[in-house]
Amino acid sequence: MKYLFSYSAVTALLEASLVLQAAAVAIPLKLEARGFQFENVFAFGDSYTTNGFNDHGPQPKAENVIGNPNFPGETTTGGINWPEFLVTAVRNSPALLYDLAVSGATVDNTFVAASTGVSTFVQQAASFVSTYGPNTAGAGVWTSDNSLFTVWFGINDINAGYKNSNYETLVHTVIKNYFDQVTNLYNSGARHFVFLGVPPIQRTPQFISQGSAAQDAVTNAIAYYNQLVQDGANDFKNAHADAAVSYLDTIPVFDQALNNPTAYGSPDAVCYNSDGTSCLWWNNFHPGQAIDKLVAEAVADLIKG
Repeated sequence: MKYLFSYSAVTALLEASLVLQAAAVAIPLKLEARGFQFENVFAFGDSYTTNGFNDHGPQPKAENVIGNPNFPGETTTGGINWPEFLVTAVRNSPALLYDLAVSGATVDNTFVAASTGVSTFVQQAASFVSTYGPNTAGAGVWTSDNSLFTVWFGINDINAGYKNSNYETLVHTVIKNYFDQVTNLYNSGARHFVFLGVPPIQRTPQFISQGSAAQDAVTNAIAYYNQLVQDGANDFKNAHADAAVSYLDTIPVFDQALNNPTAYGSPDAVCYNSDGTSCLWWNNFHPGQAIDKLVAEAVADLIKG
């Protein structure tokens, strides 16, 4: 069965308010995940991914595919975010979303202390293991074959760390820890992974306001970080032959909208509006729903047959 990007009623209501062009841009590392018919998505990340889900609260079910809060939850898009587009739009019936992402998260605050008291990738992975891992009450809600694991980190790591004089050494440490957490997920049964690269945050209104020097510096920092994620994904795949691994370059996905904003309902590429639809940006650092939909389409392209 091939997955077509046919929309559920929930997504269709929002889609009517968006002026969108469809063609997602996905750059796969490998395509082993194509044809994967997932029923569950476990998402790890930061504010670009979170919807405020509490893994100790009501669990995802058909009536509310995100479990808690009420759909679409507490997102940073003004409405539906990319993993919610993904689970409501790539199947004839919605998949269930277990969104463990937390705003402000880094891979590990030991190395890049972006936000105090925020659940990092280390803690998010540990929460998964303790709540949904082997021999837990939540273990029965998913299997290795029917569940997709998405990992999108680095935005806060770079935003907080790109000025560090030892940035390259720091990033090597961060990426090693990143894949240590991925290995923990694998050891708990995860087999289908999509790793998302850091988007072009130098094009956010926040970085534009800081000037070209800051933009150039963060552009270089992103390139270095993303290359290490790709290399790490290759190494992880080589070490785990039974894992389906894909890497998504999110830069062309964002550029698709930012280079042609009027096609996506925005007067330009720099305005922002908390309604999440009038501009490409929800605030000066977070994208709105049009870009998030493109991200979801790009991820879907990696996993559809």
